[in-house]
Amino acid sequence: MIFQSVEKDRHAQDITLYCMELESQIEGFSDARAKDTWMNAPEWQGLRRVTEYLLACRDWGEIYLVVNCLLEPLVSSLICRELVLRNAPRHGDVITSVIAQAAESCRENSTASTKAFVELLLKQEPEHNLAVIKIWFEKWLPLIEQAAQDITPLFATLDLCNMEGSAALSNVKTDFNKFIADIGLSTVLEAGA
Repeated sequence: MIFQSVEKDRHAQDITLYCMELESQIEGFSDARAKDTWMNAPEWQGLRRVTEYLLACRDWGEIYLVVNCLLEPLVSSLICRELVLRNAPRHGDVITSVIAQAAESCRENSTASTKAFVELLLKQEPEHNLAVIKIWFEKWLPLIEQAAQDITPLFATLDLCNMEGSAALSNVKTDFNKFIADIGLSTVLEAGA
């Protein structure tokens, strides 16, 4: 869990350093509007809400499962894999693709630890732990699905896009359902549906 947190910091640092390099190389390039976009653009409000709720959450198990079982496969995959990784090269940006690919690789690596954690929970007091996970999923999944839906209009803003946002979201949801089944939590989703 600590390693995964450090990896996320590393990716944030990669993005920051790349933005600093772009500012030094491209006249007029600036990330000055980024905070206003995060705070006010409708596409980002669902994700901002989820982020703020996660920051207020005090249960590390809840945070870990929500991030790794819901947020990463639904929202992070939509942004990183479907929006950035598939489209940055079409716009002549190979560096962002490298950063996005590193984040995707780390996400794939964290899948094994997430699966192991869920297996541990299901071996020890499985009925109780499944009930708790069900409560967490019922609480968080609608917020995270809304955050993913909110992001889909960003696909239409690209000059050269490989697919519509709704198709990208469909891809992500298909992968999400496979992932949830693979880690043994599909019954929680079915019970919560």
